[in-house]
Amino acid sequence: MLQLNDLILKKKTKNLIIVIIQARSSSKRFPSKIFKKFYGKPYILNIYKNFKKMYELTIIATTNKKTDNKLIDLLKKNHISYYRGSEKNLVQRFYNCSSLIKKKLKIKDFKIIRVCADMPFINPSMSKKSLKLLSINTDYVGYSKKLLDGYNLETFWYSSLKKLSRLKLSDQEKEHIGPGFINHNFKIKELSKISNRLKKNISLSLDYKNDYKNLKKLEKVVFKKLGNNIYIPYHKMIKIIKEHKLINSFRLL
Repeated sequence: MLQLNDLILKKKTKNLIIVIIQARSSSKRFPSKIFKKFYGKPYILNIYKNFKKMYELTIIATTNKKTDNKLIDLLKKNHISYYRGSEKNLVQRFYNCSSLIKKKLKIKDFKIIRVCADMPFINPSMSKKSLKLLSINTDYVGYSKKLLDGYNLETFWYSSLKKLSRLKLSDQEKEHIGPGFINHNFKIKELSKISNRLKKNISLSLDYKNDYKNLKKLEKVVFKKLGNNIYIPYHKMIKIIKEHKLINSFRLL
């Protein structure tokens, strides 16, 4: 089921970029984590707001399970576009969602930014670099494991996603987007050339309850430095972590 804001459909569709934020309530490691509050709101709303500012067509893609009805209620209340689809086959969820948009907007092809809602501080600061790498001759741009975990995003063409959805994929390839592109005959690139890095590979993702405590500590530091600013670019976050010696406060990867 696709619920789009009608105002979006009146906008120009040339060089269209769609942001699809995947989110669900039934995390086995940390159930209902997407409702945890950062800056006084469920952080899924902050993620949406950050991307919506830069990319008009931003959608939350969740599942058809009853456990996500609460999420849908939150999205409806905040007038946020959403799609409901398969829980275990993420590739199919993304493909069905983007196919419905393609049909509504009557366009041939477009770029998709995949965002995972496990990362409370994620924003579009890395998206332009990734989109630049996604040339006509490239199917998919991944995110390097050498970069700070917590700003991860992937970009790919709708036409490439369509090809991927028609392949016989393993369960692991269905549950993610990247492995299918990487394991099969697609032309891929990786977002990796960023000058400012940390010595240790740490995670700013919200996967476990203990992550929440650590990320809330980071939120306090950021608030003292930047005020109620939910948009902290990648390089600025690296600088904050270094200046406040926070590198040992987070889970190592």
